[in-house]
Amino acid sequence: MKPQLHAFGVDDIGRLLLPSHTFGVDEGSCSKPGSFQASATGQLLASAEAIAGVFALALHAAGFLGKFYAEDIENSDPKPQEALTAIGAGRLKVLRYAILPQVLPQYIAYTLYILDRNMRMATVVGLVGAGGIGQELKGRYDLYNYSHVCTILIAVFILVFALDQLSSRLRRLCL
Repeated sequence: MKPQLHAFGVDDIGRLLLPSHTFGVDEGSCSKPGSFQASATGQLLASAEAIAGVFALALHAAGFLGKFYAEDIENSDPKPQEALTAIGAGRLKVLRYAILPQVLPQYIAYTLYILDRNMRMATVVGLVGAGGIGQELKGRYDLYNYSHVCTILIAVFILVFALDQLSSRLRRLCL
């Protein structure tokens, strides 16, 4: 059962997150979460380039992992959960002994995939101006400093290769 906000004296999530009397914003604009709040967050992140890239990758990773983790829990076999609940196990014990053994291999696979993807995407995100190694790569390329460009590309390749080897070993151990 989800808690109802009006039970806490809050009828609108916008008023909870951004009280209109504090910032002088009318109540109509606060009733739509995302309008003022998203633009303020975007302005805050636009000033710090590397933070914007990290935020973009983290936001996508959190959404991806959250969706797939939740789906795996929903699709897990309910019989072990019911058996543990029948003998009086609490929620944490049901999670530990009935759900996690079923979903842990997929969790590891998803997490390693996102880690690998984020390592590769960090370079691309940096190329479009979000800081990091990609921005350094673009800056060296624009200065026609191809020896540094080659060094950066080799470093990215070695890092991705090492991560792939680590991922492969972890999969063999855990799966």
